[in-house]
Amino acid sequence: MNALKHARLKHSLPLIAALALNSAHAFSATAEHQPSVLATADQRAVETRAIKVFASPRVKAEIAKSRERFLALPFAADAEAKATVDKAVNELAFAATLDAVNGDPAHPRVVWAFTPPRKWLGHEVPGSRWGIDNPDNVYRFAPVDSESRYEVKVRPTASQQAPVQYSFLIYDSFVGEDGRENNLDSPVAALRDQDIKANADGSFTVTIDSAPAGDRPNHLQANANARVLLIRNTFSDWNAQGPQAVSIKRVAGPAASEPNDATVEQKAVRLIQAGTNTLLSWQKKGFASSVRPNAVSPPFTRGGGWGFASTGSYRLGLAALGIQSVLCAAILWLSKPVSAMTKRMPRSRGPFAAQSRDEPDPYSLPARIASGVPRRAYSTDAS
Repeated sequence: MNALKHARLKHSLPLIAALALNSAHAFSATAEHQPSVLATADQRAVETRAIKVFASPRVKAEIAKSRERFLALPFAADAEAKATVDKAVNELAFAATLDAVNGDPAHPRVVWAFTPPRKWLGHEVPGSRWGIDNPDNVYRFAPVDSESRYEVKVRPTASQQAPVQYSFLIYDSFVGEDGRENNLDSPVAALRDQDIKANADGSFTVTIDSAPAGDRPNHLQANANARVLLIRNTFSDWNAQGPQAVSIKRVAGPAASEPNDATVEQKAVRLIQAGTNTLLSWQKKGFASSVRPNAVSPPFTRGGGWGFASTGSYRLGLAALGIQSVLCAAILWLSKPVSAMTKRMPRSRGPFAAQSRDEPDPYSLPARIASGVPRRAYSTDAS
């Protein structure tokens, strides 16, 4: 009966299924109950303001418009797919709101995003999962531009091993805004872990400005399109590895005041619109578009050279169980292998997405962790 129950696939809207990263609990504290390096004062400040902006009438109205656009898709005709829309749109919208709040390159902060909902730091934080996030990654971001100079300080967590892989990539958009939805895997500049020259204790500094590196190690050259720095930590052993402590400081650049709430709300609205446009475009083009069933594409290099990806679409032969489904998969080959990720899809073809660690239903087949901590170790949110 269990096998039959698990085989009865629940359908979800493929374009915007909210996908779980590692849970907040997994990195909330070490075995010695030390504070997480993710639980920073900047993190709390950005989340607090984002929660306020997210609740504004202006942003709520835009969320409603985005919801209607997704409900108009053929995929949403399925009742179970339709039931996923509200949650998925809300997470996309909160991700865009975080980007808007932490979107000023004159006042950058390192913020953890692409996360499930959680209770921590004295408040309840909505989820911010969208796109194709990897459940073995911790993603943090900070706004940057080419008119400023920045120093990004990085140090390992004393009681935990370093991530199996990490990278620093500058992109020209947060969610594909300003017609840049095709550039989301095309960084302006990139540093991989094998490029980093670290100190004896594992710490290092990444510099960012518009000048070439010259003899400077660990440098990212920002061009006029630079908008956001993405910091990716990847884990193959959740029991032993932990995220790096990361901070950013703007050391030079033109003076600028911080944007007020009205300006941030306006930017959040624009980013929700742009994120919706980006996801809707994926059904027609790009690496998440439909491919021939029962075939896997040759692996291609990810932007920045930090890994490889391949796409596949599989028609499931489960007619005897009353199921006519297509399974789409994304497989990542990193320089240090981490995991494969699969995502169940509705009856018609759609783009793939990552396996959810935090919520195995309705987004995936019964959870099976090839590497990392058992579900019981991460099922509780941080507090």
